[in-house]
Amino acid sequence: MNSTNETRLSAHRSSSAHRQYGMGMLSMLVAILVCGVSITCAVKMVPFYVENWNIKSILGDLQEQFNGDPTVKKEDIVDKLNKRMYIDMVEAISAKDISVRKENTGYVVNANYEKRVNLFGNVDVVMVFDNNEVEISLTGR
Repeated sequence: MNSTNETRLSAHRSSSAHRQYGMGMLSMLVAILVCGVSITCAVKMVPFYVENWNIKSILGDLQEQFNGDPTVKKEDIVDKLNKRMYIDMVEAISAKDISVRKENTGYVVNANYEKRVNLFGNVDVVMVFDNNEVEISLTGR
């Protein structure tokens, strides 16, 4: 009876060697490729999102500083904007690309822009930052 149990056990061991689970070579290469593309996207795109956050901060500060000031002029806004962009080393957009227009109740500062980044070869990513607009009211805060 012991010999039959040993025979079954050895047969089970030899058949279980063919039932190994895990990633195959192709699956491993696909996983490495996906991770590589994700890391490349992050390294190339994250700095532009950080810079956009910085632009939003500058615009918010402009709005806070000049809102409710009836003596503010367009030149004051542009001058302050240029200084802050220079100090904060904003390179994604230049000050001449930012529009400051007069409206009935004040000024509207628009810093919407697009940024194109080459990922690899002929593959580019276009990031659209279209939420960078503040209104500076001349009448009341």
